[in-house]
This record gives sequence, structure tokens and C-alpha cells, in this order.
Amino acid sequence: MAEQTTAEQAVVAELRALRRRSEGLTTETIASAPTLCRLLGNGDPALAYTRFQHYVLDHADDRTVKAAAISLGLLSESEGVLGRLEDGGQELYIDQRQVRRLSDEGLARLAALISSNWLVEASPVLTLIVASAPGGIALAMQARHPAVIEMRVPEITHYRGDVAAELLVEWKNTEVDDAVSYSTPRALTVALDGVATSVAVTWRGEVWPKMEVRLVGQPSVQSVETLGNRAMLRLCARAVRHADLSGMTTTCHRQGRGKTAQVLPNRDLAP
Repeated sequence: MAEQTTAEQAVVAELRALRRRSEGLTTETIASAPTLCRLLGNGDPALAYTRFQHYVLDHADDRTVKAAAISLGLLSESEGVLGRLEDGGQELYIDQRQVRRLSDEGLARLAALISSNWLVEASPVLTLIVASAPGGIALAMQARHPAVIEMRVPEITHYRGDVAAELLVEWKNTEVDDAVSYSTPRALTVALDGVATSVAVTWRGEVWPKMEVRLVGQPSVQSVETLGNRAMLRLCARAVRHADLSGMTTTCHRQGRGKTAQVLPNRDLAP
């Protein structure tokens, strides 16, 4: 079995504590499980309970998940964990010890799903803000994730022609309530001087983040590519001049080959 992440460990501990309660998992008792509430309901116990119940019942064809659901009280009306284990034995045609073993496996499986596939509002978010700058672009970054999910500081790699270099970036780290935020106090300037240039931002951690890219004004960006925990900004080889922005098209040059891209004036943003 793969090693559990920090979030998985916290969820397993909370599910086992809920299983021991006489009433099992309810809209009231789930409020005592802050990690579950944060990952499934963005802090709302009622929403977390509804989503958990829906997801679990959709996976109840798995014997381990079904045993976990019975032991938590989702598929049993008995009071107390022993009564629910007896119900599980009758439903699965095994003894109580085997139900308990299957329930343990099911809780571990549910914890893995909750801390990965079932993440909704709790997914880490990395925002890249790209703006025009004299002779290049300016790049600012913001990142946010629940404290229970371990994420490293984002890494930035600058590609100029065939040369790659890691860029040292100053980050401001703040933790409010149960969320951790990173931001760059100063924008990173990337010069464009006729050589093919790209910037890659990689954010490693327990789960893959959501990537957002915001283009302010008309920055010299050819394309944006994202895959997993990595975003790649492919830039024009030369910065777009302010005079170019008045027309409908401008030309980006990469490795000596021209590419024409539509540039539409943005009246909502200052020039």
C-alpha cells in the first residue's frame, strides 16, 4: 500500500473517531472532523456530509467501502459500532472481525479519494498574473491551499534558447485560519531580446493544483500550456511595442519563424 499523505492520515483518524461514536457519522458529528469539513465542504459541515454521503453511496459496490459505510451508520440504523458491525456481517455474510477489517480498508480508500479525486473547493490554486513591461513581461504569482494539504513553494524555470535556469523568487508566506497563501511582493521581469523565451512554473505537493493565468493588458505571450502541476508560458521573442496594440494584429517571432496572432484592444484595462 502506498504511503499515506498528511491529509489522508488526518482523514483516516477522523473517520475512525466518527465510527467509534454511538450515532456514527451524521450532519452533527461530522462537525467534529475539521479536515473532512474543509476538504469536502470548504468548512461547511452540512455540505461536507451531503457530498460524503453521495460519493460513498456511489462507490458502495466496493465491499470495503460498503463495510465502511455500514460501520459509519450510512447503511445501518443500529446504535453503536458493535450493532453496525453486526449489520455488516449479515449484509456481507462474514463475521464482525472481518467486517471491521474490511471497514478499515474502506476508510483508508475513502481517505485517499477525499484527499485527491473528491477535492472541490479545497483544491490548491496557483494564479499567474502576466502584464506588459518595457522590453518584456512582468510576472506576479499568488498561491493558496488548505493547511492540511502539504504543498511546496512554487518553482520557476526560465528558458532562453537552449539554456534553462532556475529563478530565485522572493515569496511572502501567510497562514490565516486553515489556509496557507504565498505571493510575490515584487513582480518578476522577463526580458525579451529576440531569442525564443519561455517561463515554466511548477508547484509540487500532495495533489495537483488548479492553474489560473490572467493576462493584463497585452503581454507578449504566444501560448499557455498546463499539465498536472506545471504551467508553461511561451513568450514572443520580442516585446510587443505599444504602437502595435492599436491594430488588430501583431507578429510574434520564435526561432526566426513568424506567427500572426489576433490582438483585440481591451477597453476595461488602462493602456
